[in-house]
Parts: sequence; structure tokens; C-alpha cells
Amino acid sequence: MNKNGRDLGGPIAIVNRFAVRGDARRFEEELLRHARLVGDQEDVDSVLTLRLVRRPGAYVHVTFWRTLGGFIEAVHRRSYLRRARRLGGLVETAADQAVSVRSARGERAGEIAAAARVRVTRYRVAGNGRAFERNLWDRGDLLARQGAGCGSQVLRSALCPQCYVGLEWSQHREEFEGVLRNEHYRRLSSLIAEAAEAEVEDSLHLAGRPGAPVPADASPALRGTGPRRPEGAGGAPGPGGG
Repeated sequence: MNKNGRDLGGPIAIVNRFAVRGDARRFEEELLRHARLVGDQEDVDSVLTLRLVRRPGAYVHVTFWRTLGGFIEAVHRRSYLRRARRLGGLVETAADQAVSVRSARGERAGEIAAAARVRVTRYRVAGNGRAFERNLWDRGDLLARQGAGCGSQVLRSALCPQCYVGLEWSQHREEFEGVLRNEHYRRLSSLIAEAAEAEVEDSLHLAGRPGAPVPADASPALRGTGPRRPEGAGGAPGPGGG
């Protein structure tokens, strides 16, 4: 435990949101380099680097740390702080710390770090929290049952207990879109919307764990060159990011 009562031995997910102020290509190269270096950390389980499809210059970067203590130790290293300052000079950023509270995967889903497309949904619960979670869990289970190549994961903020991030992914876009049209899935989505504000964003997966391939439609500058809630104030990711 640290002085704030947090369990340093428990896992933590760091969720960074970036909005590029200038050259998006330059930022993307720096972000992928940062993702590779962070992914090489012994205490990192996996890394997601996502470019939002309908918001040019907007990115979501999620690092799954095996322990909070490992994250805290890493972000105080000079090399990490230098990289964070380089990224922070190019973007406006917001960071959150979250814990994984639910996951479900179809038999062919594979790891989220291997998915080409990921849907990211931010929730802020304003109604019945238990009903919200129950319906969100049920929808994730339905996605895994109906789409053998689909999976989902839910993260709950450690800083704002009413805030969640939902990750849904598939190895095949057509299969995922078929589940979205399912009547039961749509009904559960309506019930979720009754209890929480939701912001849904489709994303292109640029990189996962170190060594993950860069998609064919990534910017040419990235192929073979890049190692692998409302928006906050600008600046470096700092202790909350990574």
C-alpha cells in the first residue's frame, strides 16, 4: 500500500487521450516509438495505440501495467520523463488510471492487441450503477457468444468511480457489425444509455505489444520506421500517463 491506501501490487491500466496541435505524422511517429519503449518494460502486460477514425489528430493510448508500483517507478525515470515531455509538446492530453473489471472473448477473438479495429466507449454513470454494470456485462457476453472473433473489456476509473471505458474489438469487421445489428445487443445498448452518458469512438489499431505489425493503411512514414473526459489541459502526460 502507498500513503493513499492504493495497492501497489495490483494491476492498473493507464488511459491517455491525445489531441494533436500540429504535425500529426510527427506525433504518430513519436507515439509509436514511445509505445515500443514502454512495452519493453518488464512490468507492462500490453499496450494499445489507437487512432480515432472520425476525429483526425485524436488518439487513445492504453498501457496495461501488471502493478501500480511498477508504473510509479517507471514514470519517475529520467528517460520516461524526457519522452513524456517530447509527446506533451505536440498535443493536448488527458490521463486516467483504471482497473479492468470485466472481459469476455469469443473462441476465436484472440488478444485485443492483435485486433485491427477497436471501438472505444467512454461512460459516465448518472443513474442506477448496478443496472448499468449488469447490462454492460451482459452485452459483452453477448458479443463474445454471437461473434466468435469478437471480444470486450471494461475499465473502471480509479480516480472517478462513475467513469468507465469500454473496449470492443474483432478480428473481422463484418462479424462485429453483424453483432451490432443484433436486436438483443441493441436493446442492451438502450438500457445502458438510460443509466449513463456514452461517447462511442471507432479506432484504427496502430500498434499493440512490441513487434505488432503496422496496418497497411497507416501513414507511409510509419511502415518499417516507427518502433513499434472531456479533454484536459495541454502538456506532458506526467505521472498519470504512460
